Amino acid sequence: MNALNLFQLDPKRKIKVKLDRDHRIMYVNKYFGEVTQYKLHEVLTEDFFELIFDTSESIVKLIKSKVNKDGGSFFIMRGKNRNGSRTFWGIGRSYIVDNILNIEIKMISDLSIEKISELFQNLFEIERNTNIQVADLYLEGFLEEIGMDYSDFSLRVAGISESKAEKYFHIDIDDNEFRKKRKRFWF
Repeated sequence: MNALNLFQLDPKRKIKVKLDRDHRIMYVNKYFGEVTQYKLHEVLTEDFFELIFDTSESIVKLIKSKVNKDGGSFFIMRGKNRNGSRTFWGIGRSYIVDNILNIEIKMISDLSIEKISELFQNLFEIERNTNIQVADLYLEGFLEEIGMDYSDFSLRVAGISESKAEKYFHIDIDDNEFRKKRKRFWF
């Protein structure tokens, strides 16, 4: 993991992505393009996790299984831009509305990055020197030892309580009302 060329996300903005059930990108907001340096036509229908995640395959598998299961989870991830010249860290939130997987990513602090970097580094080393199955077992043991799933662990590392996560991601009543109204329409 290379801390050089680290791009810090804007704390007042969030990346928004909409995916189909196969994790193909259907929509990205403008900030996604600014951070990743991709053009819109380059990302539509591409696999979101393969395109920007610069994260251990064990973590990606865990995130995918959680979002496929019920959609609602939090996760810390490291992403990369289009040519891999810079990376960014963020906490993601996923939820499903009308069979569309929505992902929002916001910045995490330098302290949070320090806290999780060792786990990511260990997983990368295990994957590189053995295989993904061994890394999966290590991750499972790590989470079992601390008594949390990856969603809870991500919130703790980011310093966000579950009750304050909605505020952190700026989900307000109007936003929820919009979602309720949107369910009535197909578009």
